[in-house]
Amino acid sequence: MRDMLTKCWETKHLIWTLVFGLPGLILVLFVFPFSGIAFLVCKRKKAEDPKFMQYFILLYQGYKVNIIYWEFINIIRKIILVVILSVIPYNLIYYKGMLAFLSVLIFWRFQKWLQPYKKSQFNQLEEREMICSILTIYCILIFLSPDEL
Repeated sequence: MRDMLTKCWETKHLIWTLVFGLPGLILVLFVFPFSGIAFLVCKRKKAEDPKFMQYFILLYQGYKVNIIYWEFINIIRKIILVVILSVIPYNLIYYKGMLAFLSVLIFWRFQKWLQPYKKSQFNQLEEREMICSILTIYCILIFLSPDEL
């Protein structure tokens, strides 16, 4: 029962957050995705090796050999959206929307430039998915009432 009475962001809670929460977030949000990218970029030449494929093909199947790290780029895109939508306070909803809009727009342009998939249909599908996200966020920004800004 004592734990339920602990107030957020005071000494005990803050210590737990800084000791366990922050390192865990850093590990999940930065270390895992970027180490995955680094690993696949370093092992790019082994992408066709059957022994390598046995363990790692799920991470890069369907991508061009020079862009086998694209799955981790997608993970980073989703992490950025979650951070934008959860960290920025609710009363700054317009800024949340603008940052989300810009981040998806940047990743869409990046995807359009790289064309990471071997099959053009998959490139078109992901492009349409990002355009749909951009339009959804844009419509939300347009239809926000003035008192919500």
